[in-house]
Amino acid sequence: MIRNLVSMAIATALLLSMSTAAAARVPPAVAPAAVCNTTCGDVKVPYPFGMGPRHCYRQPGFKLTCDYGSEPARPFLGDGGEFEVTDIFLGNNTMRVVSSHGLNMSGTGRGRWSLGGGGGDRDGAPPTPYVLLPDFNEFILTGCNVQATLVGNGSIVSGCASFCSATHDGSGVTGSFAPSGKICSNIGCCQSEIPIDHASYDVRLRGLDLDDDDDDEDDGAFLKKNREAGSKVGGGLPAVNVIIAEAGWLNQDMAMFLSNPEHSRRRPKDDGLRRVPVILQWAVPHGAATTDFETRACPRDAQRSICKSSNSVCRDEAYFTLTGYSCQCKDGYEGNP
Repeated sequence: MIRNLVSMAIATALLLSMSTAAAARVPPAVAPAAVCNTTCGDVKVPYPFGMGPRHCYRQPGFKLTCDYGSEPARPFLGDGGEFEVTDIFLGNNTMRVVSSHGLNMSGTGRGRWSLGGGGGDRDGAPPTPYVLLPDFNEFILTGCNVQATLVGNGSIVSGCASFCSATHDGSGVTGSFAPSGKICSNIGCCQSEIPIDHASYDVRLRGLDLDDDDDDEDDGAFLKKNREAGSKVGGGLPAVNVIIAEAGWLNQDMAMFLSNPEHSRRRPKDDGLRRVPVILQWAVPHGAATTDFETRACPRDAQRSICKSSNSVCRDEAYFTLTGYSCQCKDGYEGNP
């Protein structure tokens, strides 16, 4: 009876980055776990993520870089790229990162959104442990008579179109009380769900000039004309913006500032547009990928390699393009499995 009570009180063992044999060769006083920072500013960094020496994180894809020059310090994916990590959730293998809102759109109406570091979506790039979490993020477009298409690995993933009437008064978006609950209703801005996960997406913008009979007009030229008209304060045309953001991020005030050039010019430099959140799903790559959607069971070698606690279970995290596994605590236990 006493042994059972003691067993129930023991916390779930931490998932270690080193093998048992390696641990035996390292004196406890200088064990890797004792020298790996587990926080960066206000953000907790649990294994398999880590900062600093290679033994602090499981694989290169889980490396974070802490910017100690900020106040407070801030962790970034990889070697300090564009995406700042604000939350890491072990329970459902997700994380929240923030970055600048704008996609790098070219003059031809094409652009790309990417997590970087080898998306694994094309060109034989190695798989990344991160993808955009389906249905928890959305595709947003502001502008006049433009259509945006989101493409993942050569296939259309999402898209929407935004229109303006000839009498548009420059007040920004309309339809803020749409029955769907969305802020945009395709007048001045639009938004759509992103149902398929990828680590990178291509974006294509197309002008919809209904007053022009020349269907062969270059989209880049049309968009340039649109931007020039919209850049004039009081010009009446919403500015063209293409954004990928966490579902629910866009509110009425933000939509007005995005779509109204006059308001946009008045926004401070350190505003919310520079810190747009997205939700990522992550998994631990291990061996050949499986797609057992029914049982989501892990192969035995993955269970042994990834899950270090006897009070944990291994789960296959394969969805559309994400491949890998995660460890989950059994009922009644909590911690890092």
